[in-house]
Amino acid sequence: MTMSRLFRYIAGTAMALLCCNAFAQEQEKPKDIPTIAAESADYLMEVLKLEDYQVFQVDSTFQYNYAMMSKELEELKKSGAMNTDRYQTVSDKWMNANDTTFKMIFTEQQWSKYLKCKFSHDKRARDKRMKARQK
Repeated sequence: MTMSRLFRYIAGTAMALLCCNAFAQEQEKPKDIPTIAAESADYLMEVLKLEDYQVFQVDSTFQYNYAMMSKELEELKKSGAMNTDRYQTVSDKWMNANDTTFKMIFTEQQWSKYLKCKFSHDKRARDKRMKARQK
């Protein structure tokens, strides 16, 4: 192997490793609660054609409920809880709080559309689990 080829091989390998490392670092960073809330609110703004004040209320609702859910889940984790049903119950509680608040924020038409968007599948499954727990 000539020196030129060896240099190209080493440079190419180094570039590939740098790209993979940068990609891995980008994927390792989880999104923070304000970012998740903003992205979710933006999605609903587009789908439901929300007014500015509604977007603000939706974003605030997401931020509060996601933060509280995260806090409760962290407390469960620290207590050593291993039962996934307990984690699911906490998640259901706070996601249901989103739905309850959104129903008050949205118009009837927006609520109807909300029940047909990507959040609706989660809502139906959550409602079913919550009903089963009440029995």
